[in-house]
Amino acid sequence: RDSSSEIPQDLPVGALSEARPDVMKELNRVRIRLAESERKNRQYKRAAEDQQQKAKQLIREKELVRSANIRIEQLEAELTKVTRSEQTIAGELSDLKEQHKTVLEKFGKLKEAVYAERAKAEKALERAGEAEALAGKGSFDPEKTRVLHLSNNPVTEALKAEIEVL
Repeated sequence: RDSSSEIPQDLPVGALSEARPDVMKELNRVRIRLAESERKNRQYKRAAEDQQQKAKQLIREKELVRSANIRIEQLEAELTKVTRSEQTIAGELSDLKEQHKTVLEKFGKLKEAVYAERAKAEKALERAGEAEALAGKGSFDPEKTRVLHLSNNPVTEALKAEIEVL
């Protein structure tokens, strides 16, 4: 614009009311723009504050995610440790089951051997009992036993000698 349409700075206060209508229109337009500009500035300021709040919230959430990730890493490490321990225990359990199976097999064999020996012992006792019964009757095996026939019985003679002493 040219300098004739601008408002002079040295006008008295009441002089504006007597100002030209085109200047007043321009002044009103400027005031409207200023008000709109201030309104937009307030909107931008509110939007900026909202964005700052959102940024703060995102930072808090980011911290939560970071601490959750740390906890996840700790739990994964613990899970790995427990898994290894479980595998070790499973291996030991397998070994112990195998040993148990071997012990049960040996126990079964020993049990059978004990029963067999017991049966042999019972048969031997029966034979010994039979042998004692036969020996008491005076029975003998002529092929294995030699019989001595004594003219005097030494036990009888000893008893007689003892009776005479008394």
